[in-house]
Parts: sequence; C-alpha cells; structure tokens
Amino acid sequence: MNVLRCVWLLVTLLVAAPAQAEVLVLDRGSERVALAAHVAHLVDAGRDLDIHQVRDAAVAARFRSSPEGRDLNLGITPAALWVRLELDVRPDGAGPWLLEVGYPPLDRIEVFHGDRLAVGGDLLPSSARPFAHRFHVIPLDLASGRQTVYLRITTQSSLTAPLTLWRSAALHANDQWQYSLYSGYLGALIALVLYNLLLYLSLHDRVYITYVAYAAAMTTGQVALNGLGGQFLWPEWVAWGNVAAILGIASAGFFGVIFTRQFLHTRQTMIRMDRVLLGGQLLFSLAIALAVLGRYDLALATTSLVGIAFAVAAVICGTLAIRQGNSGARFFLLAWTMLLGGGAITALRNMGWLPTNMWTLNSLQVGSTLELLLLSFALADRIHVERRGREQAQAEALAATQANVALLERSEAELEQRVADRTAALEAANQRLEASEQRQRDRAQHDALTGLANRALFDDRLGQAMAMAQRDRSRFALLYLDLDKFKPVNDSYGHGVGDLLLKQVAQRIAGCVRESDTVARIGGDEFVIILRAVSLADSAAQVAENIRQAIEKLFFVDGHELSISCSIGVAIYPDDATSGLELAQCADSAMYRAKEAGRNAVVLSNPV
Repeated sequence: MNVLRCVWLLVTLLVAAPAQAEVLVLDRGSERVALAAHVAHLVDAGRDLDIHQVRDAAVAARFRSSPEGRDLNLGITPAALWVRLELDVRPDGAGPWLLEVGYPPLDRIEVFHGDRLAVGGDLLPSSARPFAHRFHVIPLDLASGRQTVYLRITTQSSLTAPLTLWRSAALHANDQWQYSLYSGYLGALIALVLYNLLLYLSLHDRVYITYVAYAAAMTTGQVALNGLGGQFLWPEWVAWGNVAAILGIASAGFFGVIFTRQFLHTRQTMIRMDRVLLGGQLLFSLAIALAVLGRYDLALATTSLVGIAFAVAAVICGTLAIRQGNSGARFFLLAWTMLLGGGAITALRNMGWLPTNMWTLNSLQVGSTLELLLLSFALADRIHVERRGREQAQAEALAATQANVALLERSEAELEQRVADRTAALEAANQRLEASEQRQRDRAQHDALTGLANRALFDDRLGQAMAMAQRDRSRFALLYLDLDKFKPVNDSYGHGVGDLLLKQVAQRIAGCVRESDTVARIGGDEFVIILRAVSLADSAAQVAENIRQAIEKLFFVDGHELSISCSIGVAIYPDDATSGLELAQCADSAMYRAKEAGRNAVVLSNPV
C-alpha cells in the first residue's frame, strides 16, 4: 500500500499543473464559491514547515494546483497538506465569509489569514470550534484588496479537503435541505434497527439481533462520517469522536460477516467460503483493535481493503446460496451488490484513487441504506418462508395416517436433535468469541513492546488516582518523560536495537517506582508515571531524579554500549491542576522546559 501511495504522489506531482492557481475574485455576486480550481497545494511529507517558511519564495514555488480542478484528496498519508488561496476582494465583496472544509474526519486544521490564526478539526470539542457546523467552518473577515489565505491540514484519516467559500445566508440555505436529507436518512436507519429489534424480541432468532448490531454499527459510522455525530451527539467527547467513524464501519463489517454466515448457513453449506468469511471477521477485529490503540490510519486502510474483499465474498456466497435454493438469498445478493458498489467507491476514494465529490463522499451512505433495506426484506421473506413451511407441515400432519404421524414424530425428533446440535455449536462459537474478546481487551490495555500500561489503561489509572485523591484529600504526582538522543540510536543501529533499548528503559523506570504506581508508554519514546500518595513536590522530584539517574547510566544492548538521557516534567494534583487534562498539560509543559533547558533534567511544573 505504501508503494502504491508513493507512486500516486509521484504521478500527481509530475502531472499537476504549475502553481499559478486562478486568483479568486470576490464581489457582490459571490455567494458560494467552490475553491478546487482556485487553490494551490503543497505536500509537507515531514510536517516540519511553518507559516513563515511556506510564505518564503523558494517554498512558495513548490505549490501546485489541483489536477483538473478537483477537490484535494491525498488518501491515507502521514504528511501535512498546505493549501494556498489567493483572493482579489472587491469593495462590494468585502466583509464576513465562511471557509468550509467539507470532510469531518480531519484531526487539525489551521487557517492563516494575515497575522490571524484560526484552528479547527475533530480533535477540538464542538464548543472550542470557531463555528458550529457538521463540517469544519472557519469565519474569515475579508477586507478589500489582494490577500492570501493559507491552510495547514493533518489527520490520520483520509486527507481529503473539499473547500468552499460561503456567505452566511447561502450556507444556511444550503444546510436546510442537507440536514433535512440526512434526518430522513438517519430516520430510515433507526426505523430498520427498531423494527428488527422487535422481530428479535418476538422470534428470538439470533440472526435478527445480529442484523440490529450491524445496522446500529453502520448508523454510528455514517453519523460520524457526515459530521452530525460530532455536532449533535457527542460534541464534547473528542476521544470518541476521533474514532467513531472507523469503529462504526469496522464493527459493521464484523457483524456483517456474522450475519452472512448465519443467514446463508455458510458453515454447513459452503465450508470454504465460510473460512474466507471467518478470516474477514478476524481482520475486521484487527481494524477495531487498531482504532482502539490509536492507529486510525492503519485501521482505516485495513477496513477499506477488507471491506471490498468481504463485499465480493458476500456476493459470491449469495450467488452460491441461490443455486442451492435459498429463497432469501436473492434479496441478500442484491443487498450486498448495492453495498459493494458504494463501499468500493468509498474505499477507492479513501485511498486517493478516485476524486472527491458529492457522489464519492456519499456513495457508502446510499449503498448502505439500500443494503440495509434489502436485508430487512430478506429477513421478512425468511419469516414468510418459515410460516409457509409450518402451514404445509400442519396440512400434511392433518391428512397423514397414523403411520405417517409416527414417521413425522421420528422426523421431528431428528430435527430437534439437529437444532440442539446447531445451538450447541453456536453457543460454543460464542464462548470462544467471548474468550477471544477478553484476550483482546487485556492486550488492548498494555503496550505490546514493553508490557507497560498503554494510553487507555493510563487514562483509567489517572481517573482512579484523581478519585482517590479527592476522597482522601491527598496528592499524587504525574511525570512526563521523554528520552533524549533516542533517535540517533534508531538511525545508527536500527529499530531492533531501539526496541530492545526501550524494553530496558521500561525496566529501569519500573524499578524506580512502587508497585502501586503506574508506568505507561504513550508514544515511541514517551512515558508517563503516576505516583500515588505523594505528600510533597520534592518527594516526586526525588523519584523523578532517581529515574533520570537510572536512565543516564550506560545501556548494554545486543553487544552495543548505548548512552541516552531523559527529560522529565513533574506536576502535582491538585496543586498544579484539578483536572486530568490540565495536569497532563502541566507535566508535558514542564517536560518541554526541561528539553529547552538543555535536556537530561527534571523540571517541576510549579517549583516552590
């Protein structure tokens, strides 16, 4: 995938038009302007350019306009995207404007207009964003004359930037029909979920509750993708909002596999395809785990590629089921064909292989709606088939002789045994799945390399420490530790030696603290420590100093003598901050002051 990504970027640079993007003239007649043909962009692969460098003539010459005036879409990439918009604002076009970036799953958006900086993105809670909207909307106060607006966009999702400049009244008018359309779309999905939930409560057939789980997960992913979730459902829950889309879609894929296996009985009727579906189920589980662990980019790429393969496999299974005489398979096949088209278009757009427009942005929503509706028809047909079967069986039973009744009783006994066997097999599979999920949860709380707590477990322990401190009116300390001179080790000896070094660092840190304290690895060479029941800042500082001295000593890794150090920031709860976020910011800030002071130092957030 990385090779294809590099080839795509190279081809884009070779065929892109020069940087002379068309200057946008704004006057009284301008109400809504699509900016794809008016912007130039620069891919900052190292994310190391700032606004001053971008404005420099040498760097400015590297900007390129979008091929064929299409909306910008780099696919899944770690690079930063710089966008330049040159404006010629006429006196009658001056005043307030709204700059819309029409793709919700973007982590951070910085808009530079003269000396002014505005920040948006889904890593900000709704209350901190400059404009309440499902998309990212930045207000601009444009004076008359020539001027330039710059944007810097970074994200772990697909780096897509459909840009539009609006007058407030025009945006409001456009939102009316769009929000109405999405309300109808979500209403239809919720109705399907509730209808099949009632069927499950009435019939107690697991395929219906699996459908409910699939539809609910798909609804969650779609609500996150179209921005309505971030605006209305979880406006302040940033951590969830950042992963809701990929978790929803990956979970929908996971439950979709289960539904396919249950509905078509693939385990009994097509064993080889059932193994393929089971592999897809495991890969969707991997995507869910990657999303939980913060690897949104890998989770999105995995879900996109596996989603295409699964949709194709579902179509094949549906075709085979029709040949086997499964009446409901016709609806099933048509449903997955709809989703295959929409999912393939969305996946190809996520990878940057299709342009971004209204059709590619909403293809998955259209395909998923039709697919959910048709699957609901398939389940309804299942009810009718079962009802007709029962009626026929009753008619035959009434017309049969005593001998036939005896034969029917024996047949029913055999059928009950098969049902019991199937139920037992499903329960056993469910138990194995629950055991697997429990193991996944355990692994999801610890760093795979060092065995230390990861960010999820750290957040939980931080909440526990705050609750205990509030209850006992005590203090605890939070230490942020970043290794100095670690990158040269990776560069000189390779990542294998670097990983072994990180393991030894983790052991030395753990050896300096108590069992009741928490040591977590939250980044490549970044660690955090929670010291519970700390009476004085000096006590925490002494522990931090012990850790610094321990790491300062020589390491012997794979035959190499390695020397590194660390910078540590210390913050005390509640002296320095009364919330987990503020306390983390204090410790992080103190750590950076230690870096600036020459590294290999311990700095208190609020020294006495």
